[in-house]
Amino acid sequence: MAGRLAHLWRIAAVSGVFACFCVCVVFTSLVLTPLLRWTHRDPRKRARRLRSVLGWACRQTIAWSRRFGVIRVSVEGADALRGSDCIVVANHPTAADALVLLGLM
Repeated sequence: MAGRLAHLWRIAAVSGVFACFCVCVVFTSLVLTPLLRWTHRDPRKRARRLRSVLGWACRQTIAWSRRFGVIRVSVEGADALRGSDCIVVANHPTAADALVLLGLM
């Protein structure tokens, strides 16, 4: 019985995190991007601002996923990702890797 409840909790937690992520993506696409287009005329400033907001959204998604026990994240060498030009490749074929990398960069 406890195993079944744990399984149902995991399904609910993963579904909730995925739903929140989808809402964030739709909000960014339909509201935030046009708003930034109107408020930031300089394309470089607009892109920088959008990247910072997307990074924040990725970090929040990972944080909530960790809180609900959906994923475990271990990061080593994150300082090498900030401020340098590099090619980054995720070593697992999941969307969670991309979210962690985007959140770190």
